[in-house]
Amino acid sequence: MGKTAYNSHMAIDNFDNDLCDVDFTKFSHQEIHQLMLDIDEDVKYLQNSYAPPKLIRHHHELLSKLIKRYGH
Repeated sequence: MGKTAYNSHMAIDNFDNDLCDVDFTKFSHQEIHQLMLDIDEDVKYLQNSYAPPKLIRHHHELLSKLIKRYGH
């Protein structure tokens, strides 16, 4: 996928997993659960919209790490 005006702001090549390093003790269980649901919806949307596989894999790995760390 080439860089265009539509996707030039997206760093598809290098993703940061900063979200997994956030201290979630400040958040309630409901907020963490809602974050996981939101990321799951993002994964489904990206799969249906034929997004780059690297982007889909990043969101899926992020969701997996959050589920492993905080449960389902």
